[in-house]
Amino acid sequence: MFKNNKTTTVIVSILFVLILAVSVVFGGFLRRGELPTDSSSRAEESREDSIADSSDSSETSSSSEMPTPEYVLPSVKTDTTAIERNIAGEMRAVYLKAGTDFAKSAGETEIRLRADIDTAIRSAKDLSLNTILFDTVLDGKSVMFTSTLLPINADGFDPLDYAIKKAREYDMHIFAVVSPFLGVQGDTLSSVPSASPSALESVHRQFTALAVNYKLDGVVIDDYYYTDYADAYEDYLKNGNGMGFEEYKFYAVESCVLIAAKTLRETNNDLLVTLYADGIWKNASSDSEGSKTSGSFEAYYDGFADTKKMAESGCFDAVMIEAFGSLTAGSIPFEPMVAWWNEILKSDELPLYVMQASSKACTTATGWSSPDQLIKQIVAAKKYSTFHGSCFNSLSALQNDPKGSTTALIQYFGDEKSDDLILKELVISKPAKLKFTTAEPLVQFSGASAPLFDLLLNGSKIGTDANGMFSMELELNPGTNTFKFEHKGKTLTYEIVREVEVIKDVNPIGTVSVEGGDRITVSVWAYNGSTVSATLNGKTITLTVDETATDSTDLESNYRLYTGDFTAPDPKDSTQNLGAVMFAATWDSLSETRKGATVTVNKRAQIGSGALIEVTADAAETFPTGVLNDYSDPDYFPLPKGTVDRILGEEITYVEDGKTYKYYKLESGVRVYSKDIRFISDTTLSNNKITGLKVTANDTKTKVILNTAWKVPFVARYDGSKITFKFSYTTTTPASLKLTKNPLFSSAEWSGSTLTLRLQSPECFMGFKSYYDGNSLVLEFNNPILMQSSSNSYGYTLKGTRIALDSGHGGGKNPGAVGVHPSYPEATINQAITKYLKEEFESLGATVYLIDSITVDPSLESRVQQAKNFNAHLLISIHQNSALSSKATGSEAFYFNRYSQKLAEQIASRLYRAVSTNNRGGKFGYYYLTRDTQFPGTLVECGFISNAEEHYKLIQSETQQAIAQAIVESVIAFGRETGGSSSFATGTESVGTTTPSGEDNNSSSSSSSGTSSSETSSNPSSSGSSRPGESSVTSSEIDPEAPALLTPREVTLKFGKDSIEDRVRFWLGSGEKRIAFFDVQVNLADPSDGVTVVSCDFVNGEGVVQLRFSKKGTYVIKLVGYDEKQNQIFLQNVFYEVT
Repeated sequence: MFKNNKTTTVIVSILFVLILAVSVVFGGFLRRGELPTDSSSRAEESREDSIADSSDSSETSSSSEMPTPEYVLPSVKTDTTAIERNIAGEMRAVYLKAGTDFAKSAGETEIRLRADIDTAIRSAKDLSLNTILFDTVLDGKSVMFTSTLLPINADGFDPLDYAIKKAREYDMHIFAVVSPFLGVQGDTLSSVPSASPSALESVHRQFTALAVNYKLDGVVIDDYYYTDYADAYEDYLKNGNGMGFEEYKFYAVESCVLIAAKTLRETNNDLLVTLYADGIWKNASSDSEGSKTSGSFEAYYDGFADTKKMAESGCFDAVMIEAFGSLTAGSIPFEPMVAWWNEILKSDELPLYVMQASSKACTTATGWSSPDQLIKQIVAAKKYSTFHGSCFNSLSALQNDPKGSTTALIQYFGDEKSDDLILKELVISKPAKLKFTTAEPLVQFSGASAPLFDLLLNGSKIGTDANGMFSMELELNPGTNTFKFEHKGKTLTYEIVREVEVIKDVNPIGTVSVEGGDRITVSVWAYNGSTVSATLNGKTITLTVDETATDSTDLESNYRLYTGDFTAPDPKDSTQNLGAVMFAATWDSLSETRKGATVTVNKRAQIGSGALIEVTADAAETFPTGVLNDYSDPDYFPLPKGTVDRILGEEITYVEDGKTYKYYKLESGVRVYSKDIRFISDTTLSNNKITGLKVTANDTKTKVILNTAWKVPFVARYDGSKITFKFSYTTTTPASLKLTKNPLFSSAEWSGSTLTLRLQSPECFMGFKSYYDGNSLVLEFNNPILMQSSSNSYGYTLKGTRIALDSGHGGGKNPGAVGVHPSYPEATINQAITKYLKEEFESLGATVYLIDSITVDPSLESRVQQAKNFNAHLLISIHQNSALSSKATGSEAFYFNRYSQKLAEQIASRLYRAVSTNNRGGKFGYYYLTRDTQFPGTLVECGFISNAEEHYKLIQSETQQAIAQAIVESVIAFGRETGGSSSFATGTESVGTTTPSGEDNNSSSSSSSGTSSSETSSNPSSSGSSRPGESSVTSSEIDPEAPALLTPREVTLKFGKDSIEDRVRFWLGSGEKRIAFFDVQVNLADPSDGVTVVSCDFVNGEGVVQLRFSKKGTYVIKLVGYDEKQNQIFLQNVFYEVT
């Protein structure tokens, strides 16, 4: 209640006396639902829509036995010009209190009253409010409207009527706040309840006049709690009709309130009749049905008002509750009261309005110190379906605008942003620490604040965007820098020490050995804008900024990478020492030097004199021989496991970022990592003969199978129209072959030892992998994308296309770039976009593999390997960008291989529109996820989360879905551009002598020690296709330092969970020799060959084989499984080398 008086209950113990006859008679009318129209006449008919009774009972009121008033109201002449009810969708009201906001003293002149009302309503309008609640009683002595029953404040002037007119001028709604007890004692202004016939008749007449005479939007019935007074018991004796005194108190209150409400509704149905109730009906400690509060005042027990029953009576159009506690108030917390009333009202769909205590804003009351308390309460209330708006209890408090609380409230009302972006307090996401030391000349501050309150930095206001987000770069002076942020009473102070360091890192370092004539790349990380140089062997090396993106590029740093090349002198018969690389950099008059690597040139190498090696990696990355750095090269393809070649020269060493890389050059013309090869005992290489060529294709894959005498090295090159393979040591090749049953190649042509595979259409190449199956070299290519015309919104389906999706970072521990809004780091946005992207691709029939980066944060190597195991046609990795400059914006997509370029460009050309930003284009970069040669890959940077505006857009689900759709459109465009089709010519064509090796188009190569690779193949009698990842092998490692005769050790292999159901067979062998064949339950391995099968069984749908090794050698375990349900064969090779 606005006048929140706690009632002191007086318990009177006397004998009941006989009720006056008139009271008895009147009580009978009440129970029959009748009300006299005057002192001698009664209505003869009852109204059909009776007031609902409550079934609840209480120990004090015996409500179930108490007569529930059901009245027949006298007919009245309703004002046909009454306004149509048109209450605002969300109430934003203020209570104008007589004596405070107007009529500030008794007997004010009409001029003064008009001025007060004018000022108050105009002020409310200026505060962006839309509704006035107008107090109708001044000091309990006079009313503020025309009445034939009650004393009015100013003769000849009607304050309520004037307030209504002013509210209309300002296009505002207006409610009168009235007590139902007015006039219960005739022409005396009374605030005491009574159920006497005359009192109820007076209530009826007073509210009839109010409804007829005033064009209000609504009436709020207030101030109805029972207060004991001198004649209270006498009133009870006259009108109690045999009920108890406590019961009568409830009855008197309810009678007055419901007669007032029903009169209003009967007389003017355009009025919104509203019950004003204290937030606490009962505490839960008093009644389990009560609210989770512990307030000292309970409307039921202390006011004798069953507000719950009255709200549910059907007499009210809305309820307004008084909730003056803060969100953290101990006894009267705001939200539990709102939640309780929401439950009461939602079944009848009654609007709930909340009276908030603007008078407490920014005071010392519990929870009210922050200037956003009122806003937080509204945000909390909006969670409940019945909430329809607020009213503030003090206009003057709003006008005072303590700590900008009202200004923030006005801005909040005018804003349409989602409430979850209005942060509860200041959060700065970058820098992560309050105290740290750095060599950076600039520091970036990014974070978010409540958008409606000022953010101060060192006492000065700084700007945020409309959502409270901010990002800025500030210069750091040498020494200690202090930055103090203040917002809504919270302070964050940063102490950052800057140590000047013009040069951050140089490369190479340590000792580097190179071959004569090699071009050596040197680099230095120095302040942006520095003048940088390097010298070696008396010669100056020119260094320029290298903007090429890599996995280690830090766009949030002010350091830039400067690179240059130095060509080593020609080799000599002895090693040459060139001395150390010396770097120098000058920035802003500050200079610094740094020593790099000491460089030696290996002695001259003789071709044919090098030792023989064998490739041990599944796919050994190759590099140019004339350049020394550790950058991958898009024109170089890997060599398959088992390839034999001869080294050229000595081992080469290169040290970068503290990591040492070692390489060998091979006579075939490439450089490889030392770790990817092993030396073998053979000393000669015979001339190789390629005796046959077979090309076989299905809808998704093309295989080129070459019969070779031994595992010969080759160099592959792709130029957009063809791919060539130059075979070393090869003197014999088969004839050329024109291809008519292949979707990818039109011919296979030989020129000397070079095989040229010409593409059916330009740029339709989609990557390949190579492996040796025995001495047969298998080159396995992805065919162009399968696409079928469709009536869907994209115009095509992608059935048969396999797409691997990677959501960058993640795993809970790697958020990626933090960005402006701390609750939405890069990984969170990546995952949301990838989820939408997966749904879009799958809706078009594509088979999608989503690399798990939610529960784990896989390494880059693991992410790529998962895509390879899936046999993907495409790999798309989703990321968000970040930069030191908060002004950086735009979308871009990175590629590495030439055949990925069009995919990146297609995505970039559409992506920027989805984000409403600028197109930074498709760009070359060294990102690991884009460098595999098996399929086109792209890393997509959707936008900059270091930019406040762009970050806000990227966290919107609408933007995320638009990004997903743009990428799908781009993949379809890429497919059309690279020869995608709904069907392809397929089959097998060959020339020369061929073997069945590798013929099955979906079989795979063997894998490296301690690892496995799994593929599936269609049974020759089946047209079914395989599913990725259905078969896998995991194993423990074999100790490479073990002696020749091992202590027997056991190794457990697991394979094919839920995929290989029965009839699994195995071969065990040492080297290429097959030594045993056995079925699942049979142990036939010969222990004399160094391996024993301990057990072989299925456990919970997973094949488990335990092996025991006791001799050195290379062990090949071949698993062949047959799935009868899928009609598929599963092949796996696992190699173990025990030395």
